[in-house]
Amino acid sequence: MRNLSEERREIAAYVSKALSFVRKMQKFLATPQVPPLISANNATETTASLLWTGNAIDLVELIYGIDEMGCINNGNMPLKTARPDSLQDIRY
Repeated sequence: MRNLSEERREIAAYVSKALSFVRKMQKFLATPQVPPLISANNATETTASLLWTGNAIDLVELIYGIDEMGCINNGNMPLKTARPDSLQDIRY
């Protein structure tokens, strides 16, 4: 049977490791994980249009898959109401 001081040392070691982990996670989460999509500096830059190199069926399946997962306007825009000009910059 262990004595009380040995148990306290073990508990103190676990607490110390847990606190160290929490501090590291706080530092990790405090740093930006993803750069901002739009910044004031590059707002005037023109973006290159996309060139779809797969076949048209793959593009249609991708669009339907994104819609089915609710990734377009949080799932609030049915694909039937999507404007064709919203995809005008994608060439295939």
